[in-house]
Amino acid sequence: MKVHMNIANGDKRGSLAKWFEIDPNAQVDNDARIAAITQWADARHGGWLRSSDITDFTIYDVTDDSFRIDFTHDTDALFAMPKIGGRVVEE
Repeated sequence: MKVHMNIANGDKRGSLAKWFEIDPNAQVDNDARIAAITQWADARHGGWLRSSDITDFTIYDVTDDSFRIDFTHDTDALFAMPKIGGRVVEE
């Protein structure tokens, strides 16, 4: 099951902005920016998922405003969504 996650404006100005400070290239290089957003998404949501014994997922399709999580098991997605948000997408 694939879940679309929007990045809240508060996160863009707060915790995500700190990831850009770690890698100054992220402010000018698109690949570096997407890599920083991917690392942020994994730290923010991936850590919680792994601590909840959900390990079969992939964060992908990362943009400045959103990303997607592909859960191998639908039950994992259904468990996680009330906690982390997002909406199911059909691809």
